[in-house]
Amino acid sequence: MADAVVGIARTLHHVAALTLMCGVHDLGHCVGDQSAGWFSVGGATSRGQYSFDQTNPDAFSPTIFLFDRRAGGVGLAPGAFAILPDLLAASRNVLRSCPCSNGCPSCIGPSKGAESYNPKQVALDLLDSIVAGRGN
Repeated sequence: MADAVVGIARTLHHVAALTLMCGVHDLGHCVGDQSAGWFSVGGATSRGQYSFDQTNPDAFSPTIFLFDRRAGGVGLAPGAFAILPDLLAASRNVLRSCPCSNGCPSCIGPSKGAESYNPKQVALDLLDSIVAGRGN
């Protein structure tokens, strides 16, 4: 499940940068959970370094953050928030149009060998739920 959420954050980050017409490095993303235990900070070097308890998935309540990477901000994060439903729908379309089966660098990023589930499909299911208004 964590790979899917981190993949959504990655895709959302790239779609937001494209939509807001800024560089991908002008925005940042991270994923945390309500216990304040961060398990992903955007960037290839930290991907997969989770403090997520895989044995208790019910305790997993993720939150995705997009933020300005410039000191004081330049308004990118508020701009992304203002069009969040469109960004989520566009992210879902990116995943749907990618021909890979489990995730690749063009969509959610490569998964870490999730054998018990398909992270790309879980990401699609989560985005479908959020876009349909059933997620929070």
